[in-house]
Amino acid sequence: MADLEAGRLAPVTAASPLLVAYARGIALLPGDVVEIELKGPGGAVLAKSRGQPLLRWRAQDLVYVGKRRPATGWPRGSYVAEYRVWRAGTPAIRKRFSLAL
Repeated sequence: MADLEAGRLAPVTAASPLLVAYARGIALLPGDVVEIELKGPGGAVLAKSRGQPLLRWRAQDLVYVGKRRPATGWPRGSYVAEYRVWRAGTPAIRKRFSLAL
């Protein structure tokens, strides 16, 4: 979390060994379900995480998913991550992030 807040994370390039999507939620409520999904060019899901309903209030929460670079390298195109917080079965928070390689 400290490296994230201080901006010490290396930018992603076509040579990066990992592609990681991350998001930080603030003031999450009991029962919220946090989900993050990473898609590659063409929309194929590369990684996805969906947690269990939170048992208590969370001042902050960091979630991430990632994938190792394939032996052939990262395919060129757009990579999209979507972060969702589900509250009572509907998305209360929804953010999309994209990166072109």
